[in-house]
Amino acid sequence: MKFVLLLVALVALSLSGCGVKTQGRPVVPATPSQLENTAPAIELVSDRMFELIIDSSGSPSKAQLEAMSPDLIASLRSHAERIDGVAVTRVANGNHPTLTERPEVFYWGRLDIPPYTEPNLENAPTDIRFFADRRRRYLIEAKDKYDRNKEELRREYYSRVDDQLGKLKLYLLQRPAELAPCTRFSSIVLRIERDAYPFQLFLSDGWVDCPDERGRRLAPAKFRGKLVVLQLARERDNAHSDRDIRQREIFLHDLFPGASVLPGYSVSEAMDLLFK
Repeated sequence: MKFVLLLVALVALSLSGCGVKTQGRPVVPATPSQLENTAPAIELVSDRMFELIIDSSGSPSKAQLEAMSPDLIASLRSHAERIDGVAVTRVANGNHPTLTERPEVFYWGRLDIPPYTEPNLENAPTDIRFFADRRRRYLIEAKDKYDRNKEELRREYYSRVDDQLGKLKLYLLQRPAELAPCTRFSSIVLRIERDAYPFQLFLSDGWVDCPDERGRRLAPAKFRGKLVVLQLARERDNAHSDRDIRQREIFLHDLFPGASVLPGYSVSEAMDLLFK
């Protein structure tokens, strides 16, 4: 009976907390940005992944993202053997908290080709061991077999690469189902720091629209891998937006010191910086 009374009291206390005031003081519910800071780290698929972080707030230019996609896909293919795949993390993605947003993974793995080892002739037939021409032909055939297997492994590998990059290309054209209330760059910094992928490419227009971040100097990112920021145009940019674009560029430089901030069309240069 005491347990029931205690349970009723706890429920009543909980319901009273849902009101506007508790003992004369307003109750402020936790915001997603407050809750997400305690989120557990998302386990990496591989320590050789390439992370593509996309500002999905609806502010960056959709046309520019579509135009740059072919160059991005081509660059990723040319560097495919340096990475095991691509993890796409959408930030400012509707009401999804940035630190708990799960990446979309396009994984192809490693190109694992064992080095060529010349056959051991100790157990070879007698004529191969004692006749130079037979031995030479035997070794040539062994090397030819290795080369054929090597080419088959490469074909299978690049078939996986092309399959995953094809899916990635289609995924990049998808639009978020809902727009974010604003782009919270402090959470984006935390996500980039925590993910700590060896290669990170961030696509954003640098437009600060969260009221509590606008006009403030945010804590700069501290990242361990290689990071390049491609500054996209904003949907509302026009011929008179030069000053605004420059201000957003300065903001991105200050937020990501040590990273290169390049115009959105500089995809090849960005990838060269990441993989040099």
